[in-house]
Amino acid sequence: MHIARLLTTSAAALALLGACTGEKPSTDAPAPDAAASATPAVATAAQTAPPATFKSETKEFREWTAVCDNVNNCAAFGPAEDDNGFVMVEIAAGPAARASVQLASWTLGNGNGPFTASIDGQTYTGHNTATELENSVLSIDRASDQLLRALSQGRDMRIHSGKESIPVTLSGAAAAFLWIDERQGRLGTTTALIRKGDKPASEVPVAPAPPRLTAAPAIAQTKLPDAASLPKALASMSAVKDCRSEFMPDSGESASVKRLGHDQLLWEVPCGAGAYNISYAYFITRNDGST
Repeated sequence: MHIARLLTTSAAALALLGACTGEKPSTDAPAPDAAASATPAVATAAQTAPPATFKSETKEFREWTAVCDNVNNCAAFGPAEDDNGFVMVEIAAGPAARASVQLASWTLGNGNGPFTASIDGQTYTGHNTATELENSVLSIDRASDQLLRALSQGRDMRIHSGKESIPVTLSGAAAAFLWIDERQGRLGTTTALIRKGDKPASEVPVAPAPPRLTAAPAIAQTKLPDAASLPKALASMSAVKDCRSEFMPDSGESASVKRLGHDQLLWEVPCGAGAYNISYAYFITRNDGST
């Protein structure tokens, strides 16, 4: 559950769909991207690429997962033993982007000692940015070439807090880095995660501009059916039956419904619950619950 939540959160943060605005889109500068909040922007109006044509994509490489969004910001993710933590490498699109690394654990870092990482005996430090759900998060904003090389070639990686430590798998990291470099056009450049070369960063394609979305008029939430009783047509769907078979009724969650149009409803059906996570399935129907 922890791993699924963290990767989903990261992917959601990366998945920039552009600004929802009724105003004419500005062409003065590219929209900010979440994955490069600490990276100085270098693209100007003249350098901004056309609107994004990339598709969000996720790839599995042994124990590692790589994900890129529709404006080509990417992250690679590897789990710690028993899903008790993770290491994540993020890099935004464009020539100015540099990789950052985060390591987290929810079983370490309770004040028993400094929070560090080691790969094949070499120690790496950063600043601790703990959250309510993770006891420790070690952030390295600009990952060194040495660290990236160790992540792709290392054999033994561990997260430490005092005398405690947990291993992190590196199986698949190199392949995940290579896929990201290929997608972002970094191979052979000084900014590559793997297979660095002498080509300058300026040869990396500029980040594509995010698409602009215009918000639809608000719909009055009137004449809504009682969400406590799903329409028969909806309740009979196999997907809804599967959700109900997996859902724990004592979680306190229930179905809800919102209006999208005169004869169009959006249903939110609880589909699973855990210690920290609740998942839902969504269905669009007519007012009578059909289609």
